[in-house]
Amino acid sequence: MIAKKLLSLLLFTTAFAISGLAAAAPVGYVHQLKGTVTLRDAGKQPVEAKAGDTFEQGANFTTAAGAEATLKFEDGQVIVLAPNTQFIATTYVYDQKKVTTAPFTVDTPGGVVNVVIQPGGQQLTVDMGHVSFDSAKIPVTGPAREVINEKITILDQEFTYCAATIGNPHCVIPLPAVTPELAHKYGPPLEIHANFPRKTNVQFLQVLDRANIRIEIWERGAGYTPASGSSSAAAAACKRLGLVDDQVRVQMPGGTLDIEFAQEGHILMSGPVQAVFQGQLLAGWTPNLA
Repeated sequence: MIAKKLLSLLLFTTAFAISGLAAAAPVGYVHQLKGTVTLRDAGKQPVEAKAGDTFEQGANFTTAAGAEATLKFEDGQVIVLAPNTQFIATTYVYDQKKVTTAPFTVDTPGGVVNVVIQPGGQQLTVDMGHVSFDSAKIPVTGPAREVINEKITILDQEFTYCAATIGNPHCVIPLPAVTPELAHKYGPPLEIHANFPRKTNVQFLQVLDRANIRIEIWERGAGYTPASGSSSAAAAACKRLGLVDDQVRVQMPGGTLDIEFAQEGHILMSGPVQAVFQGQLLAGWTPNLA
């Protein structure tokens, strides 16, 4: 029997490698893949993964649009990565007692951050780092500047937006009210607008009060998304505009996140983490990646 455990960290996605857990011996291998999948073993340069590649404890994987990968671990576990996914193992290493609730470091493509798993393993706090509105870092076309309260016309509507990066690009549009229909209509053309040479995530933002905001999300490469951690950039835009205080609850169709603006401009994000299910599969079963 092959044990299969699919883990999902609800409300935020970021690839990582747990510091101090890298081992010389492989802990698994790439069983099958389709499309472009990037593998980075701890302390090594990222490479394009191939079927049969082994990986060490602490490796991270990123799947491109349309790509999928099946990973098999030495302990018999199988994990299937969907398109536009960065493999997250926080709950796995916590369940396996490889980390504790105390702060531990996480190596992400955006840099090393601190993570705390709250007692019980059901709540996670992540130092998301700094949000930048610098047009060159996001990037946004045009002269070097902070992209704050600029105009953009999409279809039949002119919007005022802020652009930001917290490791990936975001276009934040404050509005009196937001709906899923709004995201579905204007999200696709905003994602690929010429202002954003690497495309962009889009948050349609409603400020409820100085401690609560609501957002609807159109995610770059994925479409309408019920919840997203890096969309805390929307809260940062509110803070930059003076619309919220230092602690903000971000309400999304898929759940809520708590954002705290800490010292030196760091954003601390807290939210639930949950294992979705654990099951048993017949020996020899493989997913259809055709």
